[in-house]
Amino acid sequence: MADTNSADQQEAQLFFHLISKDDKKVTQLCSSHREGPLQRISVYNDTVLHMASRFKRSKLVRDLLEMLPKECNHELAATKNNAGSNILHEVAASDTMKDVAEGMLKRSRVANCA
Repeated sequence: MADTNSADQQEAQLFFHLISKDDKKVTQLCSSHREGPLQRISVYNDTVLHMASRFKRSKLVRDLLEMLPKECNHELAATKNNAGSNILHEVAASDTMKDVAEGMLKRSRVANCA
């Protein structure tokens, strides 16, 4: 039960720091979690990357992507929220995130060629 409370507390902290635009703390909390920026933090099964993308935080999204090993690129397309949107969907939904979407696609191509 304590593990559940601890996980809930971390999810709440991450969400709070996301809406407070405290990118440094978000990155710090993600780096201390085994799932990193792919951890779920909303009742809609959004990951940290989903939420950062939705809030149009391009620098944070790029920083969080750098935390992921290249072999996790498939997770960007496979990790969906309850609405069925993957992380690339969230990024592509915003004109201001176009450079991030391009970076995600390039990252995927490089990893697939390696």
